[in-house]
Amino acid sequence: MRRASLLTLPLAVVHALLAPMPANAQALPEMGGLFSMQPKRIIRKESMERLGARLDVDLRRTATGREQDFAGAAIAEARRMLRREPSLDEVYFVAALMLQAEKDSRGFFDFANAAIRLAPDNWVYRSAKADQYRKLGRKQYAIDNYLAAAAAGERGDKPGAPLTRKWAADLLKETGKYQEAEREYEKSLAQFSAYSPEIETRTRDAKSRKSWAAIRGNAMSNLLAVGKKLAAARAPYKVALKDVAAEAIPEVADMVPPEMVQVDADARNVSASPAHAHYLRGTGRGSAGKDVECAIELLAATQLRPENPGYWRALAQAYLRQGRPADAANACRRACALGDSDACALGPRIQERAAEVKKAKARTRR
Repeated sequence: MRRASLLTLPLAVVHALLAPMPANAQALPEMGGLFSMQPKRIIRKESMERLGARLDVDLRRTATGREQDFAGAAIAEARRMLRREPSLDEVYFVAALMLQAEKDSRGFFDFANAAIRLAPDNWVYRSAKADQYRKLGRKQYAIDNYLAAAAAGERGDKPGAPLTRKWAADLLKETGKYQEAEREYEKSLAQFSAYSPEIETRTRDAKSRKSWAAIRGNAMSNLLAVGKKLAAARAPYKVALKDVAAEAIPEVADMVPPEMVQVDADARNVSASPAHAHYLRGTGRGSAGKDVECAIELLAATQLRPENPGYWRALAQAYLRQGRPADAANACRRACALGDSDACALGPRIQERAAEVKKAKARTRR
């Protein structure tokens, strides 16, 4: 499946992303070839490509200076389309797209950077910049900007986070950085799960839901494929850490009284905090031997409640069962920093066992 990019996202997902939002929601100025500048009045039918061509004609007729003309033409067009005057960052972003259509990469980056400086939490701007780096073959720059876009989505418009994180993971996989790709696919899937309420508000029709499900399914397929590539190297760690991973998963109160937590046999129907629901699903998957899904759900719990040490220690144990000592130790450090004394003791044990395995492997090679 070819990787979806900012300008080639399935139309159903685009419509879902551009669906009317609350008045205080972040606007998505451009997505998937559609033009949009404010949440209350989304323009669905106007193709950005056609808009770009029309503005380009206007610019040739009235060229009096590149920045003034691009910004001026964009403002004039926006005034005809919208009830309010666009913000300066929106104008710069439209200008960047016009320059991109002209294959003027330097001009595109100048205007895109100007838009980002004015709206640092707009993930669409950062993702467009990543797309351009990808087209130029500068993959590490693209990865860095997709991850920056994901961080911006986490701070604001959350559905953007799992999408852009997946695109970063796709490039990491493509460049052979399998461990990093695994972490980003895993976090992307955790965010798809953790941010599902926000995503559901954008997917009111069957076509949109199908498109989102396809992107999420592709992320899971790629995660499993990357895991297979890493499995052989992890087998010795998995065996060596078996007794450490077998320790009881902690009970996590999550500030929810026990009587408020009601769960059926397979932990699907939960009446609790959203984070605790993910925790219960994760531990349920772990008990069923589904360690990959377990880690995803526990990571979703940490996305929603990063201050809960029990979630981090449970995540560490999920990583141990997969033979991932470095990730388990990092999760233990997070739990320890949050006051989990058991995790403080568990971290050094993991590192010690991992070091023993590493030495044994080195001796075998001699």
